[in-house]
Amino acid sequence: ALEEKFWRRLCATIDRPDLAASGLATGADGERVRDELSAAFGGASLSHWTQLFARVDCCVTPVQTLEEALADPQFTARRMVVTEADGTRRYAPPFKLSECDAGTPRTAPAQGEHGAAVLREAGYAEETIAELVADGVVRISSPA
Repeated sequence: ALEEKFWRRLCATIDRPDLAASGLATGADGERVRDELSAAFGGASLSHWTQLFARVDCCVTPVQTLEEALADPQFTARRMVVTEADGTRRYAPPFKLSECDAGTPRTAPAQGEHGAAVLREAGYAEETIAELVADGVVRISSPA
């Protein structure tokens, strides 16, 4: 914790007031503190720590896997992920503007779906596009 009050609160909550003086420790002392914290947190379940720190004004949160984060109630309530009909997921912008839905009205294109059109717009001739495809430089998944 960068703020001493949160660090001291953490030390008190995990019943390790002896670590309070080493909040911003570096080097060997910092490594010792990290090892002590690792042992302390490893000594109880995630559920135990989550319940304990839910009542404490302290900067402590679980480190989640991607799947756990996507299933988190806050993430779900903010509609941060949209699952498409084919099962693919797309992520919504993290910012929300009142009741405005910032989602996209269509799914993401397949790889190379618009490749030929983009190359044409960039000024490539049809023959050059065909050569790039033949040489494996670009992939075109469907005619554009």
